[in-house]
Amino acid sequence: MMGLLVFAVGGGISLNTAANDPRIKATAAITMYDMPRVGAWGYFDKGTADERYQNKKQIAEQRTKEYGTGKFAKAGGCFEYPAR
Repeated sequence: MMGLLVFAVGGGISLNTAANDPRIKATAAITMYDMPRVGAWGYFDKGTADERYQNKKQIAEQRTKEYGTGKFAKAGGCFEYPAR
């Protein structure tokens, strides 16, 4: 089980993380805005609950794979590291 306790900007980021990672079971945040809405519900609250869950599951699986291998997938628009 995983849980998060955070404040300020980290509060919004942690909510977004929790919305996208089904391994996190509890989150407590103090923040003044709702950053995770698009991550949790998609743009304009579109998509079914199952589609959103499958997307979160895929993201969590990718994070686990990256952690284990130390190689990170890029979605485009990223500079090579180290930047030249």
